[in-house]
Amino acid sequence: MQQLIFTVNTQNHILSVLVENKTGVLNRVLSLFRRRRFNVESLTVSPSEQSGLSRIIIVVHHQANIAQVMKQMDKLIEVIRVRQLDPNMAIVRDFALVTFKVSPRGNMRLTAFLKKYRTAKVLKKEMASWVVQIVDMPDAVQLFLIEGSKHGLLHITRTGATATDAYLPHA
Repeated sequence: MQQLIFTVNTQNHILSVLVENKTGVLNRVLSLFRRRRFNVESLTVSPSEQSGLSRIIIVVHHQANIAQVMKQMDKLIEVIRVRQLDPNMAIVRDFALVTFKVSPRGNMRLTAFLKKYRTAKVLKKEMASWVVQIVDMPDAVQLFLIEGSKHGLLHITRTGATATDAYLPHA
């Protein structure tokens, strides 16, 4: 279980990359990391606040020297802006959907476990399983998953870290 879980610590590099939403851009950006054999710890991609642009959040292990990668990303035509977020100042969240196996006797234990996590919410209750969402800091989600493995955890779908530092460019 722990092999599937990552953490964003204050030493990791968190990059926010604003790109044109075009075919192949993600591949070109990630190939810069692949060429240097940098392991991407987490990757999220979604449309941005600007039509036609997407934001990529990349978390890379702290030992990676990413200065050169950032310079090369800046040279890609489809890349609008590359910024390294300060992990101490950034707001970082992770989202997970978790399926738990339940039984009539186990429901009370699972309910008690879920009450410990104020950001966990039961989305669906079936006879044999519950689907729970948790949105929190990556370390809190990690702890939830580790402890959840003792409560009949069956399946995890996790987004990975997404982040912002509330930076607003001057208009």
